[in-house]
Amino acid sequence: MKNEPNEVQTGPSAAGERRALIGLLPQYRAAATAVLDALHHRALEFLEIAHDSNGAVDDFVIGSPLTVKAYQVKWREYPASFTFRRLVTADKDGRTLIRDLFEGQQQLKARYPAKRIIVHLYTCDYPSNNDKCHPNDQQQSLSFAKFLDQVWKPAQTGDTSGAKTEPAAWKALFNASGATERQFLQFVPDCELIFGVQVGGEPLTNSRDRSLERDQIRELAQLLISTVSSP
Repeated sequence: MKNEPNEVQTGPSAAGERRALIGLLPQYRAAATAVLDALHHRALEFLEIAHDSNGAVDDFVIGSPLTVKAYQVKWREYPASFTFRRLVTADKDGRTLIRDLFEGQQQLKARYPAKRIIVHLYTCDYPSNNDKCHPNDQQQSLSFAKFLDQVWKPAQTGDTSGAKTEPAAWKALFNASGATERQFLQFVPDCELIFGVQVGGEPLTNSRDRSLERDQIRELAQLLISTVSSP
């Protein structure tokens, strides 16, 4: 998991423990939620957490008879705006987030060639309404939030006509992925960009079933943390 900057400032030891807690709990609660859903559908074959062979989508991987779903979790204590630039800008090692997702999918395809591989960016952050997706900030362009709705999501269903309205942004995303054109078009439907996630919050209703589900998620998440932490 790639932990985001934390705005809370405390002593060195306490700050480290706090960052670890903020980083781990959402990851394991998300994994617990996915595991319970797979169990309810009688579709759970395996769960992998922090597996070295899964590239950047190694936070957790859920296997079912037909699919493998892999997650990269990005979390911070206070959700913030997520811009298009964060998806396509290379870090100090020359890697982009969209490339990490693509290459993680390719690694999982090599491990599980008979299954459909779906990778997920899973974050509490929300897509920006104030940025521009065009590489040149002086050009008129969609915000990232509108790009997701008008370009990315239709492309996931096979409708790439939206890319014609934002050709520069689409090209930037394609180039940043490191994929061939054919690979990229195959990748898009199986790359889920999930924003605004709330993990471990209060139930939306006070129903008994919802409260039970919350308790199950919390207990399973704690079990996963204990299992991974055990020597």
